[in-house]
Amino acid sequence: MVSITSARACSGGSTTGSITDVVESVGGLIQDVQAESLLELRSLTLRDDDGEMLRFEAKGKILAEFPPSHLREHMVLGLRVTIVFHREGDALILDDLID
Repeated sequence: MVSITSARACSGGSTTGSITDVVESVGGLIQDVQAESLLELRSLTLRDDDGEMLRFEAKGKILAEFPPSHLREHMVLGLRVTIVFHREGDALILDDLID
């Protein structure tokens, strides 16, 4: 189950203030980790508590505390994580990860 947990960022150029980002989070179990390199994450697939598979694009993001090898360890051991993300069109973009 995806839940909206944080803030909205409004564009500064308009007097009406349009919403550009809504930060969301979801918890679950990692099912797949794709890496760009030893430190850079390409994508991560999570199975949420409802059984839905969600693929998050990381776009080469480096998560200092969560290199791809550590995320694979979470996957193998079945350790839950929470992913903080935003949407860009139909894509889910990973912003942060909490274990």
